[in-house]
Amino acid sequence: MKRNIFGEPRPADYDELIEAIDEKGINPTQSVAFVEEESSGWSAELLDGEADASITTVAWSSLEELKQQLEAVGCQDIEVIRA
Repeated sequence: MKRNIFGEPRPADYDELIEAIDEKGINPTQSVAFVEEESSGWSAELLDGEADASITTVAWSSLEELKQQLEAVGCQDIEVIRA
């Protein structure tokens, strides 16, 4: 899994999402995912207010695929932010 300069996980697929969720102690059913379009694709920030933790994914080429993967890990609140 890729990591940012602070060592935080940057998941790129379902298995990495699960790994990052476990690592950060996030409960995806109580989280909100903010999805934004970047120059390289779609990225999501998964926020868990109760755990005071977050994960930011790498950019995915398909918005629908990213949303499907977020739903598959249990995230039910997905907000797409369009510029």
